[in-house]
Amino acid sequence: MESLSSDIRELYEKRLWHELTERLLLLDSHSISNIWPSISAFREKLNQSKLVLLAIKATDEQDPDTAKVFLENLQLQDSQASLLLKIAISSQYLRIGSPQEAQVLLEEALKAVDKENDLDSIIYSHLYGALSNLYKVKANPELFYKYSLQYLAYTPQNEVKEPEELAYRLAIAVLIAETVYNLGELINQPVLKSLENSKNAWLYELLHLCNEGKVREIENMIVGLPDELKTPALLRKVKILAMMEYVFTSGKKVLGFEELSQIMNVRENEIEHLVMKAMALGLVKGEIDEVDKIITVNWLQPRVLDQSRISTLNSRLTEWKKTIKNVLSHLENQSKELLE
Repeated sequence: MESLSSDIRELYEKRLWHELTERLLLLDSHSISNIWPSISAFREKLNQSKLVLLAIKATDEQDPDTAKVFLENLQLQDSQASLLLKIAISSQYLRIGSPQEAQVLLEEALKAVDKENDLDSIIYSHLYGALSNLYKVKANPELFYKYSLQYLAYTPQNEVKEPEELAYRLAIAVLIAETVYNLGELINQPVLKSLENSKNAWLYELLHLCNEGKVREIENMIVGLPDELKTPALLRKVKILAMMEYVFTSGKKVLGFEELSQIMNVRENEIEHLVMKAMALGLVKGEIDEVDKIITVNWLQPRVLDQSRISTLNSRLTEWKKTIKNVLSHLENQSKELLE
């Protein structure tokens, strides 16, 4: 126990295991690695999930092969701690460059999570963080986006790793993902604020413009964007979002091709294809009348409500209330005439 600092040794001597664990978790990777032999001597006294967290911290300065073996040699009895350990080992496989092995472990962990009740949030944080990293490596923007948002949901804001880098990757992913159109979900994430005054502030602006369906502004920006964003998919996405935003803000259910061509900044003969794409993705439900060249919208994917959209809804409800009041007044007058 000579390697332990005086305050840690005092907690050990007093058998204050919880306080000792919390104090150890404050140490950096290098310090934990140095005193690991001492920790191993009383490891049975520690909460096993916290012991895994200490082991994870100890591997930060190790090469991935060494770290994988170190973690694999950790013997545990607790099911939650074993699950956390499996997730940690999968992360080392990713570091080694073996995503398939990592995926096998993470799929096993997902199945185990579905069977467990009352799991600590730290399990979900590590699991979704590992899945996020896996699908970043596998270049799958949809799943990277999905699991990154779940990671953020279970991770305290001050514990999010490399928030600006994550915000950048999430913004790119949501813009290039073929099936993700709910940009407001990301815009409301606190982590995105890290882009606002950074060197990537242009991406923060682009995300807002896309969410608002500002087709012409984005078409003017497209030349200066990174190659991964210079795609027909991005322009198609913003044109569909322009239609969705217009339907939401205007409250219109019946839209003419000519009207939509102005909103989406496309030729009329492109409208049908874009609307069919939106319907196939489940973004809108309705009918296309090719003869009269009109679109009837029966349902629109719910939008994340910011202040301006709440104001739009409030105005619409106020107008609806006035209309109902006028109808009731008219019916009352008609009733009086009939009784007379």
